[in-house]
Amino acid sequence: MGNAHAPHVATISAEAHIITDVAAESTERFRALRHALIFGPVLLLTFAVLAFGATEEWSIFAVRAGAAFFLLLWATWQAATGKLVVAPNRLYAPMGAFLLLLAAQVLSGMSAYAYATRYEFMQYIAYAALAFVVSQAMRSEADFHRLLLFLTAFGFVLAVFALLQGFTSLGKIYWIVSPQDSGSVYGPYVNRNHYAGIIELLAPAPFALAGMRDKIAPQRALFLFIGIVTASSAFTCHSRTGLIAVTIEMAFLATFFVRRRKSAAMSLGIVVSGLLLVALLFWLGGTHLLDRFQDMHDPYRIAVAKDSVAMIRSKPIFGWGAGTFPEIYPHFTSLYSDRFMNQAHNDVLQLLIEAGVIGFSIGLWFIIALYKAANSRLRSSRLRYQATFILAAIVGCTGLLFHSFFDFNLHVTANAAWFYSLAAIVGIANAPCAPAKQKPVQQQSVD
Repeated sequence: MGNAHAPHVATISAEAHIITDVAAESTERFRALRHALIFGPVLLLTFAVLAFGATEEWSIFAVRAGAAFFLLLWATWQAATGKLVVAPNRLYAPMGAFLLLLAAQVLSGMSAYAYATRYEFMQYIAYAALAFVVSQAMRSEADFHRLLLFLTAFGFVLAVFALLQGFTSLGKIYWIVSPQDSGSVYGPYVNRNHYAGIIELLAPAPFALAGMRDKIAPQRALFLFIGIVTASSAFTCHSRTGLIAVTIEMAFLATFFVRRRKSAAMSLGIVVSGLLLVALLFWLGGTHLLDRFQDMHDPYRIAVAKDSVAMIRSKPIFGWGAGTFPEIYPHFTSLYSDRFMNQAHNDVLQLLIEAGVIGFSIGLWFIIALYKAANSRLRSSRLRYQATFILAAIVGCTGLLFHSFFDFNLHVTANAAWFYSLAAIVGIANAPCAPAKQKPVQQQSVD
């Protein structure tokens, strides 16, 4: 991971070819504007989670309008500095290619339902705008540190709220809102699987902070406690896939630290934390969890998987059009019922159905670029909070990607927007991070 004795890191990596207007950045006005471009979108994404995952039209509109506003604010920032500065990012190309595919589906008439595809196109523009703005605004170690602490605090508060509501609300969100359709309410979400999805993105942050070499024992204990409480809520919501996804994330983190750390104490701390987490989970609802795993048969999902083969064969190259699954599926269903299938409950399968082999290839390109970027950043970064954030983000994205094989978290506005924003920060090529001015920055201490 680089030379541990490196005395200093340049403010901007020469390999990134990024020019920073030092004069502009040195003023409070421009620093405040840049911070607004980071935490404005983050607060918007937080609102999206709290607004039932932004699954209703009013909250979806708020996310889209907010994304447009922050993109305009970024353009204003660039105009004010007098220079257009865009940090290279490995993920911009596949994200742009997917937007072009959706535009082609609408403009060429390839979509079986143009309105639905236009709707999804607007959704992806909002995701891309938020991801672009946040990743472009990240400039310093302090930015990564603040964002890590925010993710840690938000995940903990959300988990505590969800746990309390789960025991006392009798199926109502915020103790007063009854879902219009039947669902498995947990936290601010109607669907417990979607709640598990957001926790998968947030839970790795406190564990990654606990693994930093310069943390003292009380700090490690605090972050481990926060991590255990946050992760445990993905289990107590009784989401089977969420349980497996968070377990995979914890195994990922434990393996990372055990392999790269010489400290036996930290390795022991990770193992003990895992045991405490398991004990807490079974104390809170182990019997219900076991019952959920014993009842794995879902005829609707099995039928969708089988019927999807015929749907893909009908339009294998460009697909039926983004957002068209609920309109097309009734023509291929082999299981007749009055149940409305709004999604395929498998984001990978739905990508093949709606975007064909072309869209699937772009998605694969995105994932490969994401992991290549994470590997490169973890190996080369000498800034400790930047590296810690990259670790937490790639672990969170891994958990949600695994979950996407069994559900449709990437079609839930809040979860998708968080996922793409975290991924875009990971994807920055040699991110333009400035070390603290007071003292030289040592090599990152995630290992």
